[in-house]
Amino acid sequence: MTHEPMIDTPECLCEREPAAGSCAITLEIQSFGHKHGPVPEADLLFDVREVIPNPYRMPGMRWLTGFDDQVFNHVCEVGRTFIEILLTEVGKLVEGLLRMNKCGKIAVGCKGGRQRSVALVLLVVDYINRTYHDKVQLLVHHRDMALDLALEPGRSA
Repeated sequence: MTHEPMIDTPECLCEREPAAGSCAITLEIQSFGHKHGPVPEADLLFDVREVIPNPYRMPGMRWLTGFDDQVFNHVCEVGRTFIEILLTEVGKLVEGLLRMNKCGKIAVGCKGGRQRSVALVLLVVDYINRTYHDKVQLLVHHRDMALDLALEPGRSA
């Protein structure tokens, strides 16, 4: 099974559109690759390059993304302890933003922005949807998802 975004574009992805007037805040969540540009501004920033081994270097995973089960499951398995910390910190941020009635931004970066950061953003989106169901509108952006695809076997540069 592949973890598909509801709108399959690497641009701004609205994972869930809330009913009019039902959400207290909007939270932007972005995956990105450090090698592709500056770190985005965020209220909460996670750099996973040294925390979770890069699936890009593992047999059969080079051209997969965080939406693919093999990569997603790898990140969940080897990053279990980090994921607990990440979701705890995300919960603290969301609670604070709700108390202050402010919008916020979360960014998760890995080297290329197509695997680990994407899988972790999927986990964060799921956590927020389950925990803060009708209180948070999510705007999800996978900034570097489409980069490096020209290098994939069978594609022309």
